[in-house]
Amino acid sequence: HGELFSDPLSLDDQKLSEIVRLLQSISLLNTDIDAKGHAFETFLGTIFRGRLGQYFTRRQIIEFAVDFLEPTEQDVILDPCCGSGGFLLASLRCVVQAIERKYAGDPAEAARHIQSFCRDHLFGIDINRKIARVALMDLMINHSSCMNIEVGTGLDNEFKNPSIGFGRFTLILTNPPFGVKVRDTDTDILGNNSLANFELAYGRQSCSSDILFLEQYHRFLKDDESSRPRVGVVCQVGVINNPSNRKVIDWLKRKFRIIGIVALPEFAFRKAGSGMRTVLLFLEKYSTSFDRVDEVSNYPVFMAIANHIGYDSTLRPDGNDLPTIYEKYRAKIEDGTTTMWVNFSELDDRLDPKFYFNRRRIWEQLDIIEKHGVSIVSLADILEDLSSGKSPAGGVRKSTGEVISITVSNITRDGNLNLNENISYVPLSFYEEFTRKRGTLQIGDILMAKDGATTGKTVIIDETSPLIENNEVLAVFTEHVFRLRVKQEINAFYVHAFLNSDLGRLQLETIVSGGAQGGITRDFAKHIFVPIPSREVQNKIADMWNQGMARVLSLKKLAADSLEELRISVISSLLS
Repeated sequence: HGELFSDPLSLDDQKLSEIVRLLQSISLLNTDIDAKGHAFETFLGTIFRGRLGQYFTRRQIIEFAVDFLEPTEQDVILDPCCGSGGFLLASLRCVVQAIERKYAGDPAEAARHIQSFCRDHLFGIDINRKIARVALMDLMINHSSCMNIEVGTGLDNEFKNPSIGFGRFTLILTNPPFGVKVRDTDTDILGNNSLANFELAYGRQSCSSDILFLEQYHRFLKDDESSRPRVGVVCQVGVINNPSNRKVIDWLKRKFRIIGIVALPEFAFRKAGSGMRTVLLFLEKYSTSFDRVDEVSNYPVFMAIANHIGYDSTLRPDGNDLPTIYEKYRAKIEDGTTTMWVNFSELDDRLDPKFYFNRRRIWEQLDIIEKHGVSIVSLADILEDLSSGKSPAGGVRKSTGEVISITVSNITRDGNLNLNENISYVPLSFYEEFTRKRGTLQIGDILMAKDGATTGKTVIIDETSPLIENNEVLAVFTEHVFRLRVKQEINAFYVHAFLNSDLGRLQLETIVSGGAQGGITRDFAKHIFVPIPSREVQNKIADMWNQGMARVLSLKKLAADSLEELRISVISSLLS
């Protein structure tokens, strides 16, 4: 097929004859579309589990997104990053089934409608020529008139196919590449386009591809609201929960009605080479954009968390929450654990579902505490100082010296300081410069990991700390650590205990932003709320925590010693 293969097939007669023998009894056009889709996915499965995995979105995610947006025969559908064509094929399958039901007694009329839909309503773009060929082949197997796959970049503003252009589509379903930094010089990504043509990138030297694609979807969709111009996109969480993207969230709220947001597990695209946390973002374009967010009328937004999506982190079969989530969306059911509805007016500058699920739990618990007569204040209100640390030039890992530098790896998940491993040092001269600008660490100072795998974990400097020499805390802390100094009228050890409680940890976990491991920003303390009982109660809780942690550490040491004795006894038993 000249449209599909530009070069002659290098296939000898014997192989060709064997292929024909195996396939001659099968009609690809007449075979059930679900069977063909399954066969195609299985046949090419090993390819997409390898280096081409980035072009392949799992069937469970695709089917859920397609069901959620319900493509019809009237839709004009585009996937501007179509990869192997999964979204297009699932949309085709959905529409074909509807056409066949509608014209059940007239197969010729059904075939005419299917052919018309394939020819005029289904389009894809992909930057990789080989993968675009795979997508085209997949669509052709299902219907010979599906030829609208263009090799190019979806961020271009000029397209070879005259049917592809801005303002021409009613439905976009896609999974774009995550987090590619695009510059004006990247013509392979931008084509003939320019960053200056994007509102969200204007005046910037570079911009994330995720953000550029959001604006491009808006351009591709029709302005006619009666055609329900909508988009379903796999989006990395960092785009919708990062404080630096407030402008993007504001833009989204003014340009689109937010239909729903479904959080996917962290491993959803791990086998495709991405460790990013992702969501499925469903939007509907307004005919006329709003100038300000407060002009938008209030409406309910569906949010859900999918913990199981049909496969686990190793691609083995697993349970699938997505069909149940879809049913609850259609029935407008809210269970409070996996599905909920949030009023548009309640949305902050972030759109990640986990934030809103956790925030509701936090408010419920704080409300109970407040009803018991305990006042609630923000952490910021009880801090005397909040500052970041610093590392020597070249980083603390390459530094040597006499003074310990506390890093996030020294702060354990149970709220203690681990100085048995991963210890870094800085010169005494750096320590002296550090303390001139930031002051020395003091007993009662709380150190908190601000990014990385242990974000939000804390440790407090107490009288027994091995860092104390001559009544002075001889240590510094890196730029990845916050120091929290609590006002004198508040017991710092109580604050530390609360931050390590279930409610404290839930709050810290909730405000983490970013894509992979994420982090917390300097203004985090404004968004953490601490119950402040009487000083007597604070002291009792602090003592209870300290005594309890002492027992925990003692038991851990006993367990470690017992394990070591057990290991030694194996050889001793052999020798005896």
